[in-house]
Amino acid sequence: MRRRFVSSLICGALAIGVLTSCGSDKAQGTGEFATVVATANTPGADVNSSVAVCGPPIVPNTTPDSATYTINSTVYGGSSTTILPSDLIIDKITLTLIPANTVTPALPLGFATQYPTSGQRVAPGGSVSIPVVVASSDLKNFLRTTVTPQALDCSAQGLVTTYTYRVKVSFEALEVNTNRVATITPPGYVNLIFTDQ
Repeated sequence: MRRRFVSSLICGALAIGVLTSCGSDKAQGTGEFATVVATANTPGADVNSSVAVCGPPIVPNTTPDSATYTINSTVYGGSSTTILPSDLIIDKITLTLIPANTVTPALPLGFATQYPTSGQRVAPGGSVSIPVVVASSDLKNFLRTTVTPQALDCSAQGLVTTYTYRVKVSFEALEVNTNRVATITPPGYVNLIFTDQ
């Protein structure tokens, strides 16, 4: 009786260990499709974005700034499927800007979460670089003219105002041959640093 109880405990512990280890080697944010697996790399550097050159004269800077992400496709190995490895099409990008500190103001919803499209294709087993506009002209104008408590309009009496946002990006992709949709999310984030200087 006691031996059966101990055996049950050991078997139960092993079962829990096996179940909790399932998928532990899967990369964060992996998009799993029918014929390929896709991952994304976060850009290695922060993005510095100037909103105004303080001069004199004061010159607004509305040129958009981008960060480049890389999407990688890997064909499933040893699969018995008869479906040919498929291209992916990047249908939608979700871009979220989160204040990185208490000095940086929260943004209105339209700027805080954006949904740009891409349409770029990723060949099976290939990779593609996708530039994502993280600081649009409209966002720069908002930070220069509207944001409170301190707009980035060169009015901080000789001090450089800095706002920092954490940029989180995810990519929604469609597998062409199967119509399967999945989301690919790079690990971590990129700092987007706005200044007037």
